[in-house]
Amino acid sequence: MTTYTTIPDTDVDQDSPLTVTLLTALRDNLPATMELDSTAPKMAVDADRSASATADYDGMDDFSGCRFFAHIQGSNSTSGTVKVTISYSTDGVSFSGDTDVFSFTVSGNYTRSCMGHIDFASGNITASCAAGTMSGASTSITHIRIAATSTGGGSRTLQSYVERTGGAA
Repeated sequence: MTTYTTIPDTDVDQDSPLTVTLLTALRDNLPATMELDSTAPKMAVDADRSASATADYDGMDDFSGCRFFAHIQGSNSTSGTVKVTISYSTDGVSFSGDTDVFSFTVSGNYTRSCMGHIDFASGNITASCAAGTMSGASTSITHIRIAATSTGGGSRTLQSYVERTGGAA
């Protein structure tokens, strides 16, 4: 992995000469940032997807939010409520702040999709299907969970995607 080197302002002012050290840092810093070197600034360059009914996304440390996409399809054998919920964790073990991204009652076949953004500091969720606030959210979030449930029996498939955003929290 390439190592990130901080470039001091004094190396790039108008009176500073070009040096091998400066040129090497300019060459190596972008790859180091893209490779998520621990000393590099954080950027939203990583995303995950899942096709399970409950998907946990890690690596939220050092980011101030995330974009998400959730698509659910299935069939309720009886009339029941279908929910897609987002929650967060600060340790990867316990999750809280359960917030329904969408919830609807249906009997038979269904398909729904939603995309949106979560601001970790405020907990605000802005989405195409709903808006809400995850209570207790903070910049200490390490994991996001997207889960689908149904009280109508039958089967369901949840596909979800999360992309980290916001750079360093």
